[in-house]
Formats: sequence, structure tokens, C-alpha cells
Amino acid sequence: MRLNSVVFKIGATILFLQLIILIPFGYIVLQLILNYSINQTETQLVQLSEKYAGEINELEDPENIQLLEHLTEMTNTSAVIVDQDGKIITKANWHDELTNQIVTDDQLQHLHKGETVIEEVSFNGSTYLKVGQPIVKENKNEENASVILFSSFGLISNSIHNIIILVILASLGAIGLAIGFTIFISKKLVVH
Repeated sequence: MRLNSVVFKIGATILFLQLIILIPFGYIVLQLILNYSINQTETQLVQLSEKYAGEINELEDPENIQLLEHLTEMTNTSAVIVDQDGKIITKANWHDELTNQIVTDDQLQHLHKGETVIEEVSFNGSTYLKVGQPIVKENKNEENASVILFSSFGLISNSIHNIIILVILASLGAIGLAIGFTIFISKKLVVH
């Protein structure tokens, strides 16, 4: 009876140690990957918005609108061009869950100053990264406009879901190893 008690204590200790190491480790890895993914998405979206804003010379030119539509389809982003009052001039690769309230007055002020606007927004349960970039005009007499890009965090969510599954499977594997090790030790102790 005393032998079973010792084996149980050893097994419980091994299991406890594995769990207190695996759970925080899994959480830390998850946070690192999430932060890295969000930073990468933000960097890429800022670069795309700068490229779009630099390519658009005239708002009325159909080639610019076609280019914007083509680029948003290739990069799986949604784009909108707004005038200086925040009214929509054109949309490209637009998703239905995105709202027509694109920019706030505060964000418009930043765009008029030539600053980039970055914000995380949610529409109908979907999270998007929004990046706004002022369109630089060659002719200073033209009305100011800005391009706003939206990128879904769907791919990041899928990656996080896969990581959570892997951490759970690793934890279950560690529990299985702890139980197997405990059974192995108990048989060795009983034999001697």
C-alpha cells in the first residue's frame, strides 16, 4: 500500500511539473506569434497604402480605379478612397460587413496633415486592421483625398487556432508520458 502511495506521489509530481511548464510556455508562444503576425500585417498594409496613394494621380482616371481594384484582389484587402470630408469616392474589393463609416473626424485631420492612420476595427464580429494614407497631389489646387485599406485578421485567427490545438495536443501527450512513466516506475519498484 505504501508503494502505491509513493508511485502516485511521483506520478502526480511529474504531471504537475509538466503542466506548470507547458501551460505558461504555450501562452507565451501564442502571444509572441500573435504580436508578430499583427505587426507584420500592419507593416505590409502601411507599405501597400503608401504604394496605392503614390500610384493614384487623378481620382477620376478609370485606370487608377482599375489598378486599385486589381491590387486589392491580389492582396486580399479592401480599399476605399474618401474625399477631404470623409465621403466615399470609390470602393475596391469591398466586403459587405464593412461599414460606410470609414474615418472619424480626428482621423481625417491626421490624414490632412499627411499622417498615416492605423486602427484596429470590428464589424459584425470580424476584426480588421485599417490603414489610411493621404493621396499626394501634384496639383496643390486639387481637393485632398485619402486611400483607406482594410485587411481581415482571419488568417491570423486561423493560425492562433492551430497553435492552440498543438499546445493542447502537446499537453495531452505530456500527460500520457507522465502516466506511462508512473506505471513503468511502479512496475520496476514492485519487481525489486
